[in-house]
Amino acid sequence: MARIQQELQTLPVPMARNVAEFTQAAITAAATLSDMAAYWFEAAEEERRDIVWALLTLGGLVYDLERQDIVGILPRADVEPVLAVGLAPRWQQGEGGLWLLREWWPPKRPRDDYHRPPLILPKLNEEQAAEARRLVESGLSLRVVAKQFSVSRMAVHRALRRGLKGGDEQNKT
Repeated sequence: MARIQQELQTLPVPMARNVAEFTQAAITAAATLSDMAAYWFEAAEEERRDIVWALLTLGGLVYDLERQDIVGILPRADVEPVLAVGLAPRWQQGEGGLWLLREWWPPKRPRDDYHRPPLILPKLNEEQAAEARRLVESGLSLRVVAKQFSVSRMAVHRALRRGLKGGDEQNKT
């Protein structure tokens, strides 16, 4: 990661020399973002990742572990003005990026032991987990089931494990 960052720092950074150039760059970025937004729902996961990478700087997401949510983004300079306008109701510009307004921050997750990371809450509720287990048992892959529920393969895997643990506990009693 450090090597990649060093290489990126050696690349020339296009700078707008005057207001007209900056305005034109923002207008071009807005048109591009509009096209990307229209394409988002049709894009595969890898293409969505590439879209996000095209908008953000390296290390451009600020994730709050205690809230388990994104609270800041560090977009590229040419798209920041457009994103600031588009995200204005909940986000504000400042400190080199866009930051989620405090009133939109979710509450911190309660923890008994602050020396351990917070527990990961299940992405699938019990009904969804039961359906995911049924689909996997019918022969669908974790990848296909995960895509159907818009979660990761690991979330489906955890749901399957929860089902096995629950089944074992029911069999013991």
